[in-house]
Amino acid sequence: DVIKVVLPDTGAAALLKRDWDDRSDRIALAGIEREMPRSSDAAFVVAVPRASEVEKLEKFADSASPLYSAKGARGLVMVNPDLVDMGVTGLGFAARQLRERFLSTFETVYYLKALPWGVLLRSYPSKWTVWVDAPDAPDGSGFRLARVFERRPSADDLEEVLEQVESGSSDQSSSKPSAFAKLSRFLSMYMKG
Repeated sequence: DVIKVVLPDTGAAALLKRDWDDRSDRIALAGIEREMPRSSDAAFVVAVPRASEVEKLEKFADSASPLYSAKGARGLVMVNPDLVDMGVTGLGFAARQLRERFLSTFETVYYLKALPWGVLLRSYPSKWTVWVDAPDAPDGSGFRLARVFERRPSADDLEEVLEQVESGSSDQSSSKPSAFAKLSRFLSMYMKG
């Protein structure tokens, strides 16, 4: 059985094949635009899939592990997916549909995202945690746990954590962000796309 490493394009796969000279015969490299799963493939690692490849990735994932397959599902791991890009998926409905239709079928096992004021972390099976910068943290880590979430926190959740940290409040039922704050966040997200 072969583990297939799938890259965003055939050129990247060709470069990796050339440079990875001690690669086992049980590891195959492929570009997502030309390669579909084969029966000899035991599992798949999709490296850095981009928003522009979502349609191909969905077809690949369905072929690799169809939900109602008599043969059984094969593992598919995505490494550093960047599947929601406002320039490609948009900010609203299209991105929400993508999350509901495709991304919601995956379990995030490890996630680390640096924020300007802290870190969002998940290490399966633990819950999602938000850590804030704390240079004087007693354990010397430089961070303090601010909040724990059952699910991945939304942008609004993160904004609420930041507001609580800035106000010095530990009350988790703080007031909602102002309309101006929401508009400002929307515009800054839109401009990044």
